[in-house]
Amino acid sequence: MRHFPLPSSTRYLGSFALLVALCLSSPMSAQHLLVLHSFTDGADGRNPVANLLMDQAGNLYGTTLNDGRGLSSKGTVFKIDTSNHLTVLHVFSEKNDGAYPRAGLIMDGRGNLYGTTEAGGLHNRGTIFEIDSSGNERVLYSFKGRPDGDSPYGNLVMDGAGTIFGTTDKGGLHNCGVVFKLFPDNEETVLYAFQGGADGCNPRAALTGNSQNTNLYGTTKNGGVHGQGTIFAVDGGTGNESVIHSFTGDDGNAPLSTLVLDAANNLYGTAQAGGANDDGTVFKLAPSGELTVLHAFGGADGAHPDAGLIMDSTGNLYGTTENGGSADGGTVFKIDSSGTETVLHSFTGHPDGRAPTASLIMDTQQNLYGTTERGGTLSFGTVFVLSQQ
Repeated sequence: MRHFPLPSSTRYLGSFALLVALCLSSPMSAQHLLVLHSFTDGADGRNPVANLLMDQAGNLYGTTLNDGRGLSSKGTVFKIDTSNHLTVLHVFSEKNDGAYPRAGLIMDGRGNLYGTTEAGGLHNRGTIFEIDSSGNERVLYSFKGRPDGDSPYGNLVMDGAGTIFGTTDKGGLHNCGVVFKLFPDNEETVLYAFQGGADGCNPRAALTGNSQNTNLYGTTKNGGVHGQGTIFAVDGGTGNESVIHSFTGDDGNAPLSTLVLDAANNLYGTAQAGGANDDGTVFKLAPSGELTVLHAFGGADGAHPDAGLIMDSTGNLYGTTENGGSADGGTVFKIDSSGTETVLHSFTGHPDGRAPTASLIMDTQQNLYGTTERGGTLSFGTVFVLSQQ
């Protein structure tokens, strides 16, 4: 795993002159934020909107939504090694290989990476792709729109047999998105097509499942009884869908996030809007179906959480908000097991980043890693690590 000395002043890391290492200390706590990479809109890309992936050696992998090398470049897959050197593994061209990867990556036991692109592919409706351990990219599936899906936004999940599950924001029989299943032979099947009414519409997040993926849980941005979005469950075998919560606005609106499932089968997540101040909420959904708002954002403590949460071994939740904080550049926050929210970092834009829209990841030292869509040295986004020591 990575171990970072936290300097008392700005210094440069790695071989990129624009790799800025920034140490910021909160007057209330001992958090320190270090920028591992500031994107340049060059070969390295720009605008990372997805979460990172860390392998067992401590290397980080991610995607950028755009790439500035030319009109034919539509996003990248990158790797940052433990020396903080960034390597571009693939540049998307919007042709058959895909375009605009909004989702993060997953890795199988052989070191192959899997992800999605929002557009591109044979029908320009998005793709599922693989990058092998040698860096070769191939498209496993190109979406057609109807009936198989269109515009996958969220991360994929994979079961032990190599079957991939995911969602698309649009497409399907009713153009409200689908839950899909991709078998190891790359045959795709639609488990459920949203109809746009009480069952929900526009699932943008990854699915959360049990170890066999027999029960898959997710969120839809729209639809539901009140039109404010839903939490749903889909049987990974039969495709039967059930809505387990319809948001009312008071408890949240427009959930975009992946859910967290704890050992007691409680689900935790965020809603991008709604709540007491219409700045979004953090919620807990009990197995009984009772939803509790753990926190309603209100500006200084953060606003508009696009991303899902992560949970540590003691039940503390961590997440990001796209806006709000002391400089309205977004925040990293923590909600402890008693429900108290603390802002761990408020982004200022330069040079630490602005607008974090992705979930965090945590290493064994409880360092938090993430991305910002904008900000940094040249305002094209950053990769950062936040120490809690």
